[in-house]
Amino acid sequence: MASMSSSSLPSSTELWQLLEARRPSPLRFALHLSRRPNAALCPCLQTHLLTRTGSFTVTRILDPEHRVPYISLSPLFHAAGLTLVQGLLHFDLGSSSFDLSLAGLEPWDDLWASLPLARSIASSLKLDTALAAMLDARTSAAWSLDERERGVSHNWRVPQQWVDAAGYSTDAITRVAFERVEMLRRGQQVATLVSGEMRERIVEQARERRGSAVFGLHQRLVRWSAHVVAVWQDVQAAAGEQEGREERVWGLLEDLRDAVLPPTSTDVLEWLQLVSPPTDGAPTATEHLSADESSLLAPLTLAELSAQRTIESTLGQLLPTPTQDLDEIVAQLESILRSKLASLHHMNLVSLPHLASLHDDVSKEPEHLNAQQHAPSTPSYPALTRQPEPASATAANRDNEVAQLSAKVDQIMGKLDRLLASETARQAASASKPVFEKQRQLDDTLRPPISTEPPLAVPTAEVNLLSPLHTFETSPSLLVIVLCVVLAFIAIKSTSE
Repeated sequence: MASMSSSSLPSSTELWQLLEARRPSPLRFALHLSRRPNAALCPCLQTHLLTRTGSFTVTRILDPEHRVPYISLSPLFHAAGLTLVQGLLHFDLGSSSFDLSLAGLEPWDDLWASLPLARSIASSLKLDTALAAMLDARTSAAWSLDERERGVSHNWRVPQQWVDAAGYSTDAITRVAFERVEMLRRGQQVATLVSGEMRERIVEQARERRGSAVFGLHQRLVRWSAHVVAVWQDVQAAAGEQEGREERVWGLLEDLRDAVLPPTSTDVLEWLQLVSPPTDGAPTATEHLSADESSLLAPLTLAELSAQRTIESTLGQLLPTPTQDLDEIVAQLESILRSKLASLHHMNLVSLPHLASLHDDVSKEPEHLNAQQHAPSTPSYPALTRQPEPASATAANRDNEVAQLSAKVDQIMGKLDRLLASETARQAASASKPVFEKQRQLDDTLRPPISTEPPLAVPTAEVNLLSPLHTFETSPSLLVIVLCVVLAFIAIKSTSE
């Protein structure tokens, strides 16, 4: 029984990750290539959400053309363990709640939502603490603009405690992680230059990212999920109408008759090719096949996939004739849509480890905050599919362990405060003892030789009653802090065991 309970406890690394999740994640400034014809840069704020699956990067576009910032929702859903279909359905996000693209401003397709909506979703998913700096309403007016030869203009800056004024540059602010954004006064701006070498490097990185299989996987899942969920919501709204239901349903069916809903068989094939491990340089059974047999099993090219999509069945071909009952047609359409939604949900689940740290190069980590140097290093997560753990048991164990550890840390910090307070009081009492002694001698000389009066009362603000805890000698005083650190490690070790 003891072995079972100890095996269910999280490791010390997992405990540190859980405690770090309760703190706001640091920000970093990044420059990505937009999709605009002039190849303008897209300045962004980014933050990493560390999960058991991997690290997911939430992006906020710093754009002066829009009244509110745009936040990417797909990494937010994935960090919470939700698929895109789950997130869209759970929060009832229609096509008017987000944008897949922003007229070329965006560096990639995503569920781009406004900052207030993203803050509300993060709060519901218990991610508002980790994203506190990213979703801070006080920085909603922050923007950065690529002005080509003049560099990038900002109406904000990284606080001086992370980047001082003498060394403030584009390279410096892209290499450091910081806790908050400092807004400049109205009308003030700061410009940082972008060298030709840096601009070329950003363009090359974007070209490599857009050509990668993982990037294509993410883009397709985002588009497919948004498309099918939008059709499902339209069908549900039309079928639930009280007045004019028949006309609206028939009009919707007419609009969908030529539509091809993903994922089709070709989409599934393309997805399988994207998530399959590469075979380059690895010995496989196909090495024993002939050239014709190997080419038969080779992945399909984009041209071949496009040709396959032209012969996919439309909804008009899948649905029965209009002569049938309207309720039967709606029921069959809903059945088709449910199968599409379920397929996308499971495809997204399998793809989660591949999508971790998608839009960021994890091999080039920014400089860490000074306040985080005490945190232990965490192992990198491989892009492997993991079996999901029982949600209820895992959540219960995690919450219990975090609660126990938090209680022990609070107790230790309380003892530390009392020890430091007692040491301060003891030193103050020792320093004031000669003064009290001289005052007593002076009072004795002024008093009559024989008196029945009680001794003069000493003001309570100058005297602290010493408890047995205060009699503990702390010489040197650093011993108190060392003792508390030892107690903290003992508590963490006992919890992890």
